[in-house]
Amino acid sequence: MRLPLISRRYAQAAVAAATAGLRADLEATRAELAAERADRRKAEHRAAQLDQRLYEMQLATELHDQQLHAKEAEA
Repeated sequence: MRLPLISRRYAQAAVAAATAGLRADLEATRAELAAERADRRKAEHRAAQLDQRLYEMQLATELHDQQLHAKEAEA
């Protein structure tokens, strides 16, 4: 059984509206994911910077300890 022309047009319009809504939701979700990825990349970069700074401080502490032990040995 075929729908009357008015019903088909109404159904087509309803499907088109629903599809447009779904596409808008999809685009919004993609934008949110992109923002989350950017935030994660920033956080990972900051963590790497902090790791590097910690490593540098550990090396400086070891060097200072070696120098201190050398001075103590001289005395």
